[in-house]
Amino acid sequence: ENLKKKEDQCKDIWKKLFLNLVNHSKFDEYCSFNENQHISSDDFFNSLPVYEEMKKEIFKNAEQLKEIKEIIFENADQLKREVLSAQNQHRLSHDFSYIREDQIEKETNLSTLGMDKSKDILADISAESQNEVEDKICIFQNLHAIRQLYGKQCYVGFVGPQNAGKSTLLNKLFNKTAETGYRAHTLEPTRYYVADDVFAVDFPGSNSLTDISNFTKTGHMNNFLVYVMRYNGNPDQQQIDNVKLAYKIKYFSTKSAQILFCLNQASHTGETFDDKYRTKFVKIIRDYIETHDYDEKEVSMWNKLIKAAGVETVQQKQVLEEIKQMNEELRKYALKEMKDDDFIFTDWLDKEAHKKGIKGPDEVKRRIRDFLVKSNIRNKGDTGDI
Repeated sequence: ENLKKKEDQCKDIWKKLFLNLVNHSKFDEYCSFNENQHISSDDFFNSLPVYEEMKKEIFKNAEQLKEIKEIIFENADQLKREVLSAQNQHRLSHDFSYIREDQIEKETNLSTLGMDKSKDILADISAESQNEVEDKICIFQNLHAIRQLYGKQCYVGFVGPQNAGKSTLLNKLFNKTAETGYRAHTLEPTRYYVADDVFAVDFPGSNSLTDISNFTKTGHMNNFLVYVMRYNGNPDQQQIDNVKLAYKIKYFSTKSAQILFCLNQASHTGETFDDKYRTKFVKIIRDYIETHDYDEKEVSMWNKLIKAAGVETVQQKQVLEEIKQMNEELRKYALKEMKDDDFIFTDWLDKEAHKKGIKGPDEVKRRIRDFLVKSNIRNKGDTGDI
């Protein structure tokens, strides 16, 4: 209840600050305030052109609430930008005096002008401004239509070291002719048509997932990422690093992304790959992530730079702290997202491998089909052509 009360007070103060600053008659005074760099919340509020006249009205119940003032101060640059933008519009086209508090959306961000009464607002602006608004709405509608179209498509990416079996898997799944073998290697990402709404991408053989980091730029896409690597017993450092990077890519790309790790060519061992064994295998990876920096190389590099400089500057300390915070966020995300079911032990050629709990291409195809249904790209029972 106390938190809700503070949030309501914060929103109320923010709205009134915005309205008073937009309608502030001394524009030059505001410009001077806008250019100043404020070192504290007190400095910020005391220099507000409208602070004194608003003090009794809106700060009487919040004067002692330092936390609220700090929250608003943290967002001061955003407030300045939006007020300045509104004032520029005011000078160029129309008066903002008609904007009332009840026209500000209470459920959105603190600084967002409400459009509940959009017809009333549009009626008060110039014809030229109305045309600009309509043009922008049309652009947003087209972008929305494009995103919906992309949202009904899926890229299935195949990545992993050379000769691990990723191209062989792609060929068996979709009846393609990607080059395979010890002398034939994928040299650049190759896209294959599977269906109007499904495409496969064969990435060059690499021990690192770095080459597919451009998946982070396709947040509107439904990506199913198959990472194929040779099974060599317990996970080695390179495999752990790639698992971490895979979840990092998922974190920055899209919530609709899914990862499947195929520990391939597992039939050459005498192991039986039941659920108990898989849980033990994944636990080794989880334990490592829990006890090490998520991006060890980046943290190590910054520590070395600071040590070489002989002195730690405020900026260096801030950057290192931000890196550590991001590492911690990625660690929590990976541990939360990582499931035993994300890992399967596979072999594409041994037809008897299933007797030891080893999966074949059919299991990967089943996972892809389930993903298409889960992502609303296909209906259940409508995946037979995949």
